[in-house]
Amino acid sequence: MSTSSESLAPYLPGVHGPWGPRHAFHLLERSGFGASSDTVEFITDLGPDDAVDFLLRSLIHNSVTPPEWLDEWTYERGTYRSLSTPEERQAFRNKRNAHMRDLQAWWLRRMLDGPQPFIEKLTLFWHSHFAVSAEKVNDPVMMYHHINLFRENGGGNFRDLVKAVCIDPAMVIFLDSASNVKGRPNENFARELMELYTMGEGNGYTEKDVLEASRALTGWRVRDFESQFAPRHHDDGPKTFLGKPLGETGALAVNEIVDRIVDHPATARFVSRKLFTFFAHENPSEALVDEMAAHFRAVNFQIRPFLATVFKSKAFFSTQSLRGLVKSPVQLVVGTHRKLQTNPEPPVAATLLALRQMGQELLWPPDVDGWKEGHHWINSNALMMRYHWLHFLTTGEVPNALRGRGHNPRPGLDPQIYLDLTSFIAPNREQDADWCLQQAALRLFGRPLPPARQQELVQYLTRGANNARVLFNITRSTSAERFRGVLYLLMSSPDYQLC
Repeated sequence: MSTSSESLAPYLPGVHGPWGPRHAFHLLERSGFGASSDTVEFITDLGPDDAVDFLLRSLIHNSVTPPEWLDEWTYERGTYRSLSTPEERQAFRNKRNAHMRDLQAWWLRRMLDGPQPFIEKLTLFWHSHFAVSAEKVNDPVMMYHHINLFRENGGGNFRDLVKAVCIDPAMVIFLDSASNVKGRPNENFARELMELYTMGEGNGYTEKDVLEASRALTGWRVRDFESQFAPRHHDDGPKTFLGKPLGETGALAVNEIVDRIVDHPATARFVSRKLFTFFAHENPSEALVDEMAAHFRAVNFQIRPFLATVFKSKAFFSTQSLRGLVKSPVQLVVGTHRKLQTNPEPPVAATLLALRQMGQELLWPPDVDGWKEGHHWINSNALMMRYHWLHFLTTGEVPNALRGRGHNPRPGLDPQIYLDLTSFIAPNREQDADWCLQQAALRLFGRPLPPARQQELVQYLTRGANNARVLFNITRSTSAERFRGVLYLLMSSPDYQLC
């Protein structure tokens, strides 16, 4: 095993470097979306090993309450063909679309306030990895079960997860498996199964393998919103896949295809690299990828144990990893709410619109390849929307970009209620601008500001026109308004776009 910082060897405080709030902050941002100062302090006290074990614990079966409309719409969605008038059908479509928007809001609320951010972060990863768009699926119940498949199984065995995705109704619809029939194989799903989901483009398979896998996967379709296998549409002829004859036909062919793919050396390398670059840093060395692939196989493709090793590793706490990723729009939005401990529920409709305009609309990945991470998130339009949204949070003013279709007015929010600045102070500290700024920096960045920047902002808070001294008191409206302006400046800085 490599002894460099690019290694899965455990990070040992005092041997490889320090352990403190900055490291706990980093772990909370990457394993979830960030957290309050109290949580950072708690994770710091646990130490790296116990902190990772705590954050990756499974509470999923005790914490998910489905959307209120789920059972009702599960029944109602089958009534469309019985509707006799255009008005009834339009009302049906309007209700279906409203449920889809509510599903987006439901998931956003779980990220904002749910008890296990790691599960939601991992669900978001798989949602992009196995990208399925609501635009084509067009059914909120199927999309709920598709996302919940990742929530319930995303930390389990990768082999089992891929098998479940292969016959998931939303995936069957999205990648045209229903048109993959005997005599007319549709290669869409088989190609993406190898190219995007498991082995990586061009890694160890041929066009012949794509065709043979397509033939083996014929016969799956969606009937009454459920996946069904239709034997008469299945090609049960002999097939050779990845150099060996296939023994299974019918519905069981899925298992043999997936087993053979997962056992191919390319899969462990491709999937472990993608997990690492999402949670740790981009461009891991080839030696580290070799080490990760070997470990992924050693833990029998169990995702949670693999990620626990990553989160405890020297590579995860290396200089390359700390502050080394560009925040996705979801990371920016959810993390900001969690760090600032905003009071009421955020204005969900405006927040979802902001996410769409930043380039990450939940349930609507842009294409089969999912969202591209890293610097792809930063372009002139998306960056301007980040600034609009952060200004909205700190002032309560709704910019035109968040007013919705036709610039229909949306209610603003009262920043004095929504962002309670008293959480930044301690007894007898309300007039200490320097201390309040330190707390803001620790919440937002996990570390103090550079001394020159700290002094510059203190002067802004305590000096008025002609450099006249101004009494700072964060509980007073004038000082609070200035402090919110400082928060906006800090959050719109290039450094805040990183995590």
